[in-house]
Amino acid sequence: MKETKRQFSLFSFYDRTGMEKHLEAMARKGWLLESISPFGWRYRAIPPQSLRFSVSFLPLSSPFAPEPTPAQEAFQELTCHDGWTLAASNEFYHVFYHQEAQPPTPMETDPLLERETIHRVVRKRVLPFYFFLLVLSFLFGGSFCYTLLTHPWDLWAQPKDFLTGSCFLCLFLYLAAELLGYYQWRKKALLAGEAGEFLPTKGHNTLLLCLLFYAAGSFLLWLVLLATPGLRYYMLAYLVCYLVIIGAAYRLRVLMKRRRVHAQVNLTLTMVLIILLSFGMTALLFALLSLLHRQGVAF
Repeated sequence: MKETKRQFSLFSFYDRTGMEKHLEAMARKGWLLESISPFGWRYRAIPPQSLRFSVSFLPLSSPFAPEPTPAQEAFQELTCHDGWTLAASNEFYHVFYHQEAQPPTPMETDPLLERETIHRVVRKRVLPFYFFLLVLSFLFGGSFCYTLLTHPWDLWAQPKDFLTGSCFLCLFLYLAAELLGYYQWRKKALLAGEAGEFLPTKGHNTLLLCLLFYAAGSFLLWLVLLATPGLRYYMLAYLVCYLVIIGAAYRLRVLMKRRRVHAQVNLTLTMVLIILLSFGMTALLFALLSLLHRQGVAF
């Protein structure tokens, strides 16, 4: 039997309820969350059991700051006295679990405070990026819709343009659903909080999964439709280089955070690594182009 497994997280950025229910279901299957990263959630094998999970959003801190911060250490110490155990964390939230038979002491006791804590985190770290992508996808997706209505044959004559435009339209629809859902939850959570009640969150996991499948299929079809084999090789190599740079920068940042390197030093070294890898990957791509050209591969 495998001792570890990975899953991609497909939860809305504020959907703590969905995360908790999913983790409780995984524990009943014999898997306990061990770490969280942009490349997925990692689990370790445990005897199947019923566990209670709680996702707690953290006060804002720098993504490059040493961890745990003093505030995080104090929070973890407090929760340990109540029987909660830290399973995993990132710069957005902590995931705790409780395995004792008696009902655990609630992690959050003030629904209004929880609502504002979540908003402080997403307002700084999530919403600016989402609104930027929303505007960008609206421009490209809107242009796609205009062309589809006025000159549809132009799109059908260029399948690559159709796939690219439809992906931007899907991105716009997803972001609009996410933002609308978040602000609706925030409004209802205020009313529930004034009554002393916690309001469960509800994300758009199924919608995100469908759009990811569509985007992946569109990308593969787009590669197939590229005019020459040389361009296909180049685009695949470009994608691999991009993933290598992102992965290496993330690993270095996390390593220095755990070794409690100063945030400014962490940021500087991470940027230096990204710059050096970018130059190195660019040189590799030019070398690949030269090799393919010498072998007579068409571009």
